[in-house]
Amino acid sequence: MALLNEDFRVCRGRNALLKAKLMQVKDVSPRLRCEQFTVEFRGSNASQRLAAGIYDFRHRTADRFELYIEPVSDSRRVNAYTANFNLLA
Repeated sequence: MALLNEDFRVCRGRNALLKAKLMQVKDVSPRLRCEQFTVEFRGSNASQRLAAGIYDFRHRTADRFELYIEPVSDSRRVNAYTANFNLLA
């Protein structure tokens, strides 16, 4: 994965909210006619927790894109967020 362990800026409008590192890309495909995967980000600021929603993600080479993320419970007291993807064949 080319962007694994890379930092992204998570923004709302022009305001940068936090830095998030792409920690994992997990294949969860149940069958061959559908590709499903989940990505996990870890936030850099443990005191700031983002609500589920659509955010602007910015990366120095991947440019800018919008992504719906959801917070994930994490016993290590770090902010974790996931995004789910479903690609139909």
